[in-house]
Amino acid sequence: MKDTKKQKKEYEYEKENDGILILEQGKKGLLRFFFGHALLTVILVLIQMGVFIYLFTVLQSHIVYYFGVSTLISVVLLLWVLNRSGNPMFQLGWCILILISPIVGGVTYVIFETNLGSRMINYRLKRLEKEIGKYIKQDDNVAAELKKTSVAAEGLCRYVGSTGAFPVFKNGGMKYFPIGEDMFEEMLLRIKNAKKFIFLEYFIVEEGFMWGKILKVLEEKVKEGVEVRLIYDGLCSVMLLPVKYPKKLRKLGIKCKVFSKLKPMFSTTYNNRDHRKILVVDGEYGFTGGVNLADEYINLKKRFGHWKDTGVMISGKAVDSMTLMFLQMWNIDELKPEDYGRFISANDNVNFAEEQGFVQPFSDNPFDKEQVGKRVYLDIINRAERRVDIMTPYLILDYEMMQALKFAAKRGVSVNIIMPHIPDKKYVFAVSRTFYPELIKAGVHVYEYTPGFVHAKGIVADGIVASVGSINFDYRSLYLHFECGVFFYGVEEIKDIEKDMQETIAKSEEIKAKNGGFKGFWLRVWGALLKVFSPLF
Repeated sequence: MKDTKKQKKEYEYEKENDGILILEQGKKGLLRFFFGHALLTVILVLIQMGVFIYLFTVLQSHIVYYFGVSTLISVVLLLWVLNRSGNPMFQLGWCILILISPIVGGVTYVIFETNLGSRMINYRLKRLEKEIGKYIKQDDNVAAELKKTSVAAEGLCRYVGSTGAFPVFKNGGMKYFPIGEDMFEEMLLRIKNAKKFIFLEYFIVEEGFMWGKILKVLEEKVKEGVEVRLIYDGLCSVMLLPVKYPKKLRKLGIKCKVFSKLKPMFSTTYNNRDHRKILVVDGEYGFTGGVNLADEYINLKKRFGHWKDTGVMISGKAVDSMTLMFLQMWNIDELKPEDYGRFISANDNVNFAEEQGFVQPFSDNPFDKEQVGKRVYLDIINRAERRVDIMTPYLILDYEMMQALKFAAKRGVSVNIIMPHIPDKKYVFAVSRTFYPELIKAGVHVYEYTPGFVHAKGIVADGIVASVGSINFDYRSLYLHFECGVFFYGVEEIKDIEKDMQETIAKSEEIKAKNGGFKGFWLRVWGALLKVFSPLF
């Protein structure tokens, strides 16, 4: 970015001015947590959990035949867990908890499985999916043309389309960003040129240079009559943003919602976050990838060395899918029907430079049991013929994904996984490294990006198929979070993704040690212990 250091320095001294919500840099993080609403919320939730555990401890102490009763409960619960469909690693984690404490572990399992709040959200999402389906249909000619090109790709796109009413499109525009700074500049440009509406949905929004620049432009666009809506995940309210931040944004004319805001009540819904990153401008341009709205994503804040992130911008009718993804999430708690037509018809008369190839934006709902993101990744890996490159910040794999990667390597495919060398979460990194030895033994090449942290989420195979979005190679992204991505087939810019993967590998160190790069006995033990419970956190 031009004059980035100068702009950042100027920004650090800027205070609340002209209605723009900017807090001084010192009033963030831990101070906001300890002196704000978030600490009280966390304390109340912990108290509820403590009471819950205490009651069952007292109950256990008053049961004369507790050993026999607990054994019976353990057997019944274990049979229930093992006979339910689902990922074996999830089942293993729950089984261990139940064996350790049959009553506490068992009741916790029942609470998470019944998950009434999540069921209500899923019911609402399904209703909204039917409403959205009226406005966006699969073009049979496009599907037929894709099938002539690749039966396998058409089959995957048909599956993805059937899970969320998001079809595959042909001849849309696509631009790949190998670094967050470049994506930020393009985002600002498109936002400044907006004429009708701007939709933003992000896992993280943090006050600083990046969000401050965007917010200034958003305020200007609101004054011009552009409709602006923002969704951010509720975890931001814990340490990154004030609890009343949405109210302040609304005073600027920006419509704002917080997904699953943390409340002083124990709930399993907190386990399912909105991890998506979506920007839609006028229905003409759509952005997604790993980049959130905070300074580390454009390397203005150094936390874990150089921050490597990526993203894509698409244009054309495929953007309608991203528009509807956003509106579906926006309307979860709305009773008044949304007029979707006024948004998806926005680009009907726009002439785009047509690119060859097929584009399919998609979303992943953790409640429908489909694991769309995982299926997209698996299909690309399983059908690769020569080479597969993957970038991910976390590598916590289930049995199916592990076998797919190993089998691809064993049948002669060059499988390359790029991970961070400087982790953001050491416990997750410890678990990730426990998967290295088995992968390396099978012939998979594992690299760590030595300049710093990789936050990119993408996969490319054979120079012809790719996916870029918000989906990590871990349990949280593949099973528990709301996610999004874009599947590409035969698009010319896939070569840019492949080139970026190879250039990133050139800056990385390949892990060849049999112990997967672990240094120290206790670190390996810590990783092994956490691995057992990794599906649950």
